[in-house]
Amino acid sequence: MDRLGLSPEDHQRRFREARLGPEDRPFAYAQWLKDAGTRWLQPEGPGDTQEAIEKVVLEQFVGGAAGSNIGMGPIPPPYETGGRHHPG
Repeated sequence: MDRLGLSPEDHQRRFREARLGPEDRPFAYAQWLKDAGTRWLQPEGPGDTQEAIEKVVLEQFVGGAAGSNIGMGPIPPPYETGGRHHPG
């Protein structure tokens, strides 16, 4: 349990249920997913765990944004530059 009294399973459920709403900003949604994914997976340091978080966040972002009408256009695949993902 964390300081909010939530277990990793609670964080996983909240993460998987998240959807981008019509009034939500894509950047804020992506940041929320990254923070929620970190709380769920609880990485202890950089490396493979951080990479896994990035992949899970991207998967959820694409799934959560599907069907929303926010005019983002197609979502390009991420590419890596110095360990950080940047939009195309």
